[in-house]
Amino acid sequence: MTLQEAILKLNWISDDLCIVAQRPWVPNSEAKFTELTAEYRIPESIKASGYEYFLEVSLINEELLAHAKVKLSPAQKVEVAIYYAENDATPEWFNELCR
Repeated sequence: MTLQEAILKLNWISDDLCIVAQRPWVPNSEAKFTELTAEYRIPESIKASGYEYFLEVSLINEELLAHAKVKLSPAQKVEVAIYYAENDATPEWFNELCR
């Protein structure tokens, strides 16, 4: 599955999971869902396959996308999630939509 597909499936995925993806983080990067270990890390077998922690499903749904005052397009959802994962902040256009 691609990173874009994973982000757009979030409404049907358990909040207990996180997304892991291969870099560079772009919409068509390889991605998958996984549980974190008891130490809140991605499993070593997944890490060994070239995947890195992207974001937790709950963080994207509840802390990020829920704040938009308008409905985001699929492309906007993907863009804001990738931007947030890379920068630990939201893009300015998204901040405007949240005001």
